[in-house]
Amino acid sequence: DSLDPLKNAVLEISAGGGFAGNPDGTQLTVDATGGYTLQAWIRLTSTDASGSIMTKRNDEAGGAPDDFALSLASGTLSFRYRAQDGISRMATLGGVSISATAGWVHVAVSVELDPTHVDYVNVTLYATVEGTEYSATQRTLGVVDVPTYGAFIVGAETTGSTVPMQVDEIRLYDTVVPAAQIAAERVLPVTVLGLAAYYRFDDMGLTLEDMTVPFIDTVNDAAEDRALKLSGNAVAVPLPSDSPDDATFDYFTADADGDLLLDFWELAQFGALDVAGNDPLMTLVNGWTDTDGD
Repeated sequence: DSLDPLKNAVLEISAGGGFAGNPDGTQLTVDATGGYTLQAWIRLTSTDASGSIMTKRNDEAGGAPDDFALSLASGTLSFRYRAQDGISRMATLGGVSISATAGWVHVAVSVELDPTHVDYVNVTLYATVEGTEYSATQRTLGVVDVPTYGAFIVGAETTGSTVPMQVDEIRLYDTVVPAAQIAAERVLPVTVLGLAAYYRFDDMGLTLEDMTVPFIDTVNDAAEDRALKLSGNAVAVPLPSDSPDDATFDYFTADADGDLLLDFWELAQFGALDVAGNDPLMTLVNGWTDTDGD
């Protein structure tokens, strides 16, 4: 059960290359026409700070560039997308270098239509490094092209093109997530509402489910088709989370609504934070509450 708070895992891709993806399954579609947002936590595991983090491939005929790709180039966070003219556009986040010494780093990118000109988009890159958030917006000529048929790949299929790293909490939205929301939710568990795809890697094994179509709730092939399959030097590994010194301790002990129930548990049970609580005046489900605050 990947919703079990006692299970916490991350995807690890070691030197030599590997990836998690499903080239033969139902292809991930992020509707880019109205803007979209990508988020993930990454931790570099070697001095190599160049290579692919994630890519939405273009598998249609014609050889056009990928829909989008998030990567590192000598520690600099970079993003490229395919515009309507079939040519990739690039945006980078200057002023900060991501390396293994930084530990876990939250990275994100949002792409939105420029409200002042129909031919431009605004690409905003974010990186939270050792508690400091860096961001930059680049106004780019070239409207995002319509999404194509193609696989979603974490890492890279070409040997040596992946950043040796651990990665967790990949969240893909087909909407533009405001900067304040990105900052507020990066260390919190979230519902799947509004997500185009959500990979937490806590199920481990050889396939890693998309939490927007989890195996536990799905009676058809959708969950298997959207799950990522491991290849090469890619493996899901457990990550300690039960000590205050652990990097993910805040995530698993979050209580954003202050009802003395862990958000992670509430989302696992009810899919929302306002269903159960310790207030006797609120509506409860099956008596779930925690009046003794334990």
